[in-house]
Parts: sequence; C-alpha cells; structure tokens
Amino acid sequence: MVKEQFRESHLSKKIDKISFGLQSSLDIRQQAHLNCVNFNLYEGSNHEAAANGVLDPKMGTSRKNMKCTTCGKQVQDCIGHFGYLDLKLPVFSCWVLQINYYYTPEYM
Repeated sequence: MVKEQFRESHLSKKIDKISFGLQSSLDIRQQAHLNCVNFNLYEGSNHEAAANGVLDPKMGTSRKNMKCTTCGKQVQDCIGHFGYLDLKLPVFSCWVLQINYYYTPEYM
C-alpha cells in the first residue's frame, strides 16, 4: 500500500517571520511518550527491547512484523514518538554554542 502524497491547496503564502530556539526541559517532558529510565537495551535471551529503555517499542518500531505500541501502526506508517532521559550533569553542544556566539547582537 502506497501512502498518498500530501498536497497543499493554497500554493503560495507569505512568511512573515521565522524563529529557531531550544526547547525547555518542561516542553520536552510534556511532548514525550516515555521517560527512559532503564539502562539496559535488551531483556532476556530472545533480545526483546527492554521496557522503559531507549529501544522501547512505545517510541516506534523498526521491525516490519511489529506494530508500534503507542499508535498501533506498522513501521511504514508510524512517525515515531519522543522519549527523554534525565541526565545527572548538563550536556553542551559545541555546534549550538558556536552558532549562539556568532549570532549574538554584539557580534553582528
């Protein structure tokens, strides 16, 4: 079964403004479907994804014969679902820090 391509009915629109930013930890938690607290990837000898781990099927499936346990769709139709990890220490992205440095008003 082939998915129908999305077609917008209005072809041209004027964009007034666009902005980018980072999500707060509260926003991420509210959008997530799962808090990943299990550090194991697999459980048992049959290598099933560990519950509440980073491979949990609640975040989507990667196997053709399985359905997503969140939306019930097959792999080709499920868009995937967010999960989050609580980290003990902050993690900084050098790429984001570099962009913020060059685009702050005092350097423009």
